[in-house]
Amino acid sequence: MLNKGELAYMVGSSKSKDELIQELSDLQKQNANLKETLAKRTRLIDQLQLTQYSIDNIADSIFWIDRSAKFHYVNNAACKNLGYSKEELLNMNIFDVDPVFPKDKLEDHWQEIIKTGSIVIETIHRTKDGKDIPVEVTTNFVEYNGSQYNCAIARNITERK
Repeated sequence: MLNKGELAYMVGSSKSKDELIQELSDLQKQNANLKETLAKRTRLIDQLQLTQYSIDNIADSIFWIDRSAKFHYVNNAACKNLGYSKEELLNMNIFDVDPVFPKDKLEDHWQEIIKTGSIVIETIHRTKDGKDIPVEVTTNFVEYNGSQYNCAIARNITERK
């Protein structure tokens, strides 16, 4: 019984009990699938973060270099070993840190990396304060999202010399 001024409404369903049970079951399956997808993505994100952390913090210098010799990525060791900030290095190119790399041989160098996939060279890296460091550089051809890069890993070989 309603008092004067009160509103009443009724929620009803035209679905049978079996249909509602089936919908509930379907929603529970979808929920389980979403939880599984979320768990997989969380694991993938963790793996990517570990990989990025490893690359950022490895002792060897790592550079991603485009075909015009510009740096697109440098790790912490590259900054530390050369004495530049990350921002400084990302505004530089290979010729700014390698005084012996011949500019006129850049395209030949790229063609060799593309052909072989990877090459190893010995060269010199010059630090911000002008010190020359002998390095062994392993260069690897990488194509990502339609762009080509030389992923160069440089190791100080002063002890070998």
